Amino acid sequence: MESCSLLRSVTGRFQHMDTWNVDSFRDFLFESGCVGNGRYARAIGTLREIFEPSDVLIALFDEIVEDPLRFIRAIEAFLDLPPIEYDQNNLAQARNLTRPSTLNEAFLAAALPLVQDELRALEQLRFPVPPAWEAEATFAQLRRN
Repeated sequence: MESCSLLRSVTGRFQHMDTWNVDSFRDFLFESGCVGNGRYARAIGTLREIFEPSDVLIALFDEIVEDPLRFIRAIEAFLDLPPIEYDQNNLAQARNLTRPSTLNEAFLAAALPLVQDELRALEQLRFPVPPAWEAEATFAQLRRN
């Protein structure tokens, strides 16, 4: 069974994951810190409590994938830097490609409610959730890979 490297490196129990059920994966997600690291709504809420909106730029990976130059321009503007000319070939070249991984159905069943809760929390913050983050679409993609 192939799985994501995070699970492999965090647990040291990778070789046994194919025997886990939904409860085993749910326990793992909470004990390993994986859930805490993915609580974007909590982090964004805290940033909004501490800083003025004009002092925070939340830049998403989805944005750099969609349009690298627009992503860079947004950061330059936020930092009040003059635009720099970039080599278009470098901007167009994909880097750090994510390898497809196959996650078993027990993992997906354990993670889906957590992802759905996180998406609801982001929506309550009126945070624009990228379409790729929608839980069912994400999990359907994981099943295909």
